[in-house]
Formats: sequence, C-alpha cells, structure tokens
Amino acid sequence: VGAAFFNNTPAYGTYPPKVNSFSSSYPVPIAFDIDGNRKKMVEIRRKPDIIAPDGGSNTFFGKDKNNNSHPNFFGTSAAAPHAAGIGALMLQIDPSLTVDEIAEILTSTATDMDDPDTEGFDTGFDFRTGYGFINGVAALEETRKIKKLKD
Repeated sequence: VGAAFFNNTPAYGTYPPKVNSFSSSYPVPIAFDIDGNRKKMVEIRRKPDIIAPDGGSNTFFGKDKNNNSHPNFFGTSAAAPHAAGIGALMLQIDPSLTVDEIAEILTSTATDMDDPDTEGFDTGFDFRTGYGFINGVAALEETRKIKKLKD
C-alpha cells in the first residue's frame, strides 16, 4: 500500500489523486525462495498494489499540515489501516471472500492515478501508484454485487 495525503484526493477536490513524493514505488525483486535458496530466475512483484489516504490527525506525533491544531500521521503505516478497514467492511458484507478476492476487488475498483515521474498519464498499473487510489464506496458496491450473485 502506497500513500496519498488525504488533502490530495478527490474528496478534497484533487482529481486524479496525487501520490506522496516519499511513498514506496518500485518493482520488488524476489531472488530467494521461502527456504532461503536462490531462485533460478528473479521474480518481479508488481508493487504497490494500491494507494490509500494518509495524513489523518492524531494527538501524539507529527506536524500539523492542515491547520486544525492536531499533528498529522503520514506514510504507508498511516495508509495501510485505511485499506484494511475497507477490507474488513467487505468481509462484513460477505464473510466468504478470500484474500485474493478482496485484493481483486480493491484493485479493480481503485481510481486510476498518474505516475508523476513519467510523461503523460499512465493508464492502469504503474510502479508508482499501483492500480490507483482505493475507492471504498466502489469496493463495497462491488462486494454487494458479488454477494448477490453467490446467494
């Protein structure tokens, strides 16, 4: 999960959302298997999968970036709980969802973003913004549709 300051998202008038400059971005090379043996071919993992909001206010650390007298919490450690929360809501709708199904729904309903380091708009997956900014409303609507098909 990558991160975008919540002030730089559609809910706050920024479309497409903008990824934080410090957010993780790169293909992830996997050179060893689970037992520590070198693989014959390096596996390249497409990361990040999605971007989620960060910059939420807290009472204990960070700097106040949105002038509300509370420090803001930034980074993937702040963004990942938002994605996990949407996943939990999806499971509340359909407890039979698998991890792979949740990931597919989150990536397929994400709002496409642009890699600011490349020319033109990057449609679809890119190594800077993954499949885009997590869209909780769309993910929950898609989960309801899937649940209806199962019932």
